[in-house]
Amino acid sequence: MLTKVKDTFIEADKICKKVEASLRRKHKVKRLTKEQESIAFDITKVIVANEEPKDWVKKVKDYIKNPVDT
Repeated sequence: MLTKVKDTFIEADKICKKVEASLRRKHKVKRLTKEQESIAFDITKVIVANEEPKDWVKKVKDYIKNPVDT
C-alpha cells in the first residue's frame, strides 16, 4: 500500500515537471516565475484529482489550454 502511494507521488511530480515545461514553451521563457510555478502546481493538482493516472500525461496539453477543474 505504501509503495503505491509513493509511486503515485513520483508520477505526480513527473506530471508537474511536464506542466512546467509546457508552460515554459507556451510563454517562451527559460524559467517560470514563482507565480507561474504555483499555477503549474495548481494545474497538476487538478489533473491528478480529475483524471485517471494512466491519462495524466495525455491530459497535460488540454489542461494547459484550459485549466478548469471539472
